[in-house]
Amino acid sequence: MSDKSQLGTIGWFDLTVKNAKPLSKFYSDVIGWKIQETPVDDYHDYTMTHSETEHPLSGICHKKGQNSDIPSQWLMYVYVDEIEKRSLRIEELGGTILKGPTAPSSYGRFTIFKDPEGAVMALFEANNPEG
Repeated sequence: MSDKSQLGTIGWFDLTVKNAKPLSKFYSDVIGWKIQETPVDDYHDYTMTHSETEHPLSGICHKKGQNSDIPSQWLMYVYVDEIEKRSLRIEELGGTILKGPTAPSSYGRFTIFKDPEGAVMALFEANNPEG
């Protein structure tokens, strides 16, 4: 990550569930977010955007494919660098890796883990911190 000012900040929230379409409508109706379909393989997940600016705010994803084993909860992603090193450190300190570090994508890579008390969160190393 070239922009070090983003490191350690929460960059994204995802919710992964069995049926994302009606849940994206639920959050759209409750909060006022706009729904943007996001193509994934042979289906769509949903990017929830600000109602006026259309700035992406969060994702609501189907529990399919690479997301099939992600816990159904709002999951926050914290920007980091050196994701392999940090993933090893999680285990050294008594945490458990649930998924990752994932293979590179156009966005970057992530690791989902449980801390020693069982709380789940994710680390994200962006390929392009400005984008």
